[in-house]
Amino acid sequence: MNISRNRGTPHKTRCKCTGLTLFELLVVIAIIGIASTMIVVSFNLDDPDKNARIEAKRLANLIRLAIDESIITGSNTGLELTPDGYRFLHYEYGTGNRQALEAVGALRPRTLPESVSLELISLDGATLPSTDALHPRMVFLSSGEITPFQLSVINGYGKEDQRIIGKWDGSVVLETYND
Repeated sequence: MNISRNRGTPHKTRCKCTGLTLFELLVVIAIIGIASTMIVVSFNLDDPDKNARIEAKRLANLIRLAIDESIITGSNTGLELTPDGYRFLHYEYGTGNRQALEAVGALRPRTLPESVSLELISLDGATLPSTDALHPRMVFLSSGEITPFQLSVINGYGKEDQRIIGKWDGSVVLETYND
């Protein structure tokens, strides 16, 4: 019986392994990064409709907060529209003056994005002009009652996107208009 020395032991052959080198891997990652950047940039991040919806929700919630603050503190609060935004006013009983609320906190003066505007609408549907400073048309009484109002939120395309409706009993409703 002739037994060969190599029988039973595996042959060591050199296999040619294929794979990605570090340089090739870096090139692939760079291409994926560039492609994903182009996709993100192609999205319109300054969507006027989205801005209008966000601002309408924010303002409706701030109005509800101002009504609650009026009830809790026992003082009247008003909402004044400014050319570029809005601010809340506090009525001082001793002096009879209204003054803008502090510059910090939830009820601070707000500036709207350029693509959003607000219009106060009368009961017959006409747009009301802005009032004199410190004399708001929207007043929130300490009893929880408010002056009824309709506030139209206009998007960057000039269309009414949302409407905030305040009823005398203090309820605030946000209506959305979808095309």
